[in-house]
Amino acid sequence: MNGIEYERWQEILLACWGAFDGALQRARGRELRKGPRGGGRDVDKIVDHVLEADRAYLARLNWKHKREAGSSPQEELERTRQAVLEAGA
Repeated sequence: MNGIEYERWQEILLACWGAFDGALQRARGRELRKGPRGGGRDVDKIVDHVLEADRAYLARLNWKHKREAGSSPQEELERTRQAVLEAGA
């Protein structure tokens, strides 16, 4: 990926993360609608799912990234996002 492609990719990724963060803020403290089979939706579980997906993506790029013990979900999002940006460079 050349510099222009990387900048465009980064711009799109940052916009996606911004939309995700906005949705998280709006969902905090609210009861989320149940899934089609009655399963619940929980903001923390959604964040965990996204973090696991990002870590799997990083692993496919042969990038070592592990969860830091004792860190908050927001701290983990920031750490993982930084790793994704570094891996894509």
